[in-house]
Amino acid sequence: MPEKKVLNIDGLGEVLFLHCSPRSDEEAIKINTPDEEIRPMIENVPQDIIVCGHTHIQFDRTIDGKRIINAGSIGLQSRADGACWALFDPKV
Repeated sequence: MPEKKVLNIDGLGEVLFLHCSPRSDEEAIKINTPDEEIRPMIENVPQDIIVCGHTHIQFDRTIDGKRIINAGSIGLQSRADGACWALFDPKV
């Protein structure tokens, strides 16, 4: 599988999907990573929506106009309430 994939989603435009951060497949964006640490990770990303993973913890953050989403995990849940996933609906 590719490290990164850009998909054009109707109503949302280009969305970047990746495992960790746009800079590295080993550098995680966590739910509590300070904004000042994330800024250099995303500064060269042209897409406004970034979907990442790695931490298995679901979150939705916006930093400098870029929305960063972690869909969570289905196979290794870190949440007590079970599996997580993301649905991209441009109407919401």
